[in-house]
Amino acid sequence: MRYLALDTETTGLKKNDRIIEIAVVELMSGSINSGTNTKEKPTVFHHYVNPGPGIKVDPGAFNVHRISDEFLVDKPIFADIAKDFVEFIRDAVLIIHNAPFDLYYMNFELALCHQRSGHQRSSSQSNGDTEYNNVESICSKVEDTLRIAKNKFPGQSNSLDALLARFGIDASSRDKGHGALVDTKLLCKVYENLCLNQSNLGLESGKTHNNQDPVGNIQDLGGFHITKPTAEELEADERIMSKLRQGSAKR
Repeated sequence: MRYLALDTETTGLKKNDRIIEIAVVELMSGSINSGTNTKEKPTVFHHYVNPGPGIKVDPGAFNVHRISDEFLVDKPIFADIAKDFVEFIRDAVLIIHNAPFDLYYMNFELALCHQRSGHQRSSSQSNGDTEYNNVESICSKVEDTLRIAKNKFPGQSNSLDALLARFGIDASSRDKGHGALVDTKLLCKVYENLCLNQSNLGLESGKTHNNQDPVGNIQDLGGFHITKPTAEELEADERIMSKLRQGSAKR
């Protein structure tokens, strides 16, 4: 199973605001216990997006992500990247902080693509267009790290900034703006820490509740990685466990 951390930046917070940056970073597959990888580097999907004619970035939003209207002029519109985006997230587990926010704007963009695609089909009688369903029907599952954090740390601040501080994760990459690619890489680290500290995810047994492989090692994401046990450490651990099992059997 592929695990993908996702984040977006938008022109603002209003209902009809548009996505101007989208980033998806693949967490390395494999076992959290064995430390095995299937790839040397994570796969990344990242685009800045032109929101369309006459649509401007809200000053408040600009103060957060520092993405200007001038910077977006020559960027593709969402419809130009939609097909690649849909194929990239297909059947994967999406990890999103405050998932309802990003899901709303992604589904809004996909709905606009669906309308455009339907118009093109009616004009050209072509059946080769991609069907732009909502994100939840394209991916396998959505994991909301905000929801997970609220369950683990009730009554505390669980913003991304708060979680980065709580887990001791270097957040200096956000100093020049909270861009989607920067935040997605940090979200990988937050999710890993939440999984390592969240018993109800079933990671003690090496499985999640839905029997999917747990998240594996993350590499090339700001230097973060999981330390692999050495062969000697594994042998020593097995010797200790063997003695414990023998002692238990004698009782």
